[in-house]
Amino acid sequence: MPGEGRTTPVNDPENNPLEQRVVGLESSMQEILSLLRTAASTPPQPPPVPPVPVVPANPITPNPQGAPPLLSYVPPPTSNTTTGALSIPDLFPDVDATIVASIGKHEFKPQQLGKLIPSITAKATTTTYALEDGALRATDTAPIKDLPDFSTFMRALGVYFQILFRFVATTGSIQAVADVAVSTQGYTNLLHEYSRYFSYPAILTYHIAHHSRRIREMLRGDYSLWADEDRALVGQLHRSNIFQEVKSSSASSSKQKSAAPASVTRDVSSQTCNRFNDGRCSTTPCKSGRIHKCSACGSTAHGKSACTQASSST
Repeated sequence: MPGEGRTTPVNDPENNPLEQRVVGLESSMQEILSLLRTAASTPPQPPPVPPVPVVPANPITPNPQGAPPLLSYVPPPTSNTTTGALSIPDLFPDVDATIVASIGKHEFKPQQLGKLIPSITAKATTTTYALEDGALRATDTAPIKDLPDFSTFMRALGVYFQILFRFVATTGSIQAVADVAVSTQGYTNLLHEYSRYFSYPAILTYHIAHHSRRIREMLRGDYSLWADEDRALVGQLHRSNIFQEVKSSSASSSKQKSAAPASVTRDVSSQTCNRFNDGRCSTTPCKSGRIHKCSACGSTAHGKSACTQASSST
């Protein structure tokens, strides 16, 4: 028979590449279906929450120049809600609370120094005008009667610096606190030095101008310039001192001139009173210090108008 002597191949999957591929596909499909069933029965997990970055309480901006940046001024609270703690106005009971608050806000004017001492009743300031550099400038001048002497002025200024220090201490700026402590002490020493050479009215005028210039700087948080000696203001201090000396000298000279006629008196005790002889001075002793006697006969009993010898001789 034809075909005898040949063996028929057995259908073996291992020897058939196509069947091997089909078996592999079926196995992959089974795995995919199993994963899909598992995913359908299990709810999806929420996405992970990203960590929240930690923000520092007081971020510090690096300064390329190395110097500490000036802190902008933030008016501190005038009261403390902490139980048992005193507010800043409570620390100065002799000063009006609104005045204390105005110092913390840098709205306090140097002409108001008299209000910091309870024994002084501050009066309204006066405005004077002076020609400086070709321009007419107005200057508020504190009445000398409010701060009558250098000692009273320094006492009021000391109260102002104490209140200022209390407010600056609440800002949390170590630099500002140090500047206030050092510069205000330096300025106090400078004023004591000026008092050896300049009159008190000149020093008071200098302080008003110096304090006014510091207000704008303090609003920026800079307290370091209190002790700086302003050359332009020192020049005004010299001129003001010269003016005060000339004014005092003129007043002293006027007093001496007015007192001179009173100090020079004539001795009239040996003169005869003409009014007595005319019958017009009847008061004895004479009001002018003269002698009441008759100019004709020398009698002290009558004047010439009543003298019989004078009429007979006529």
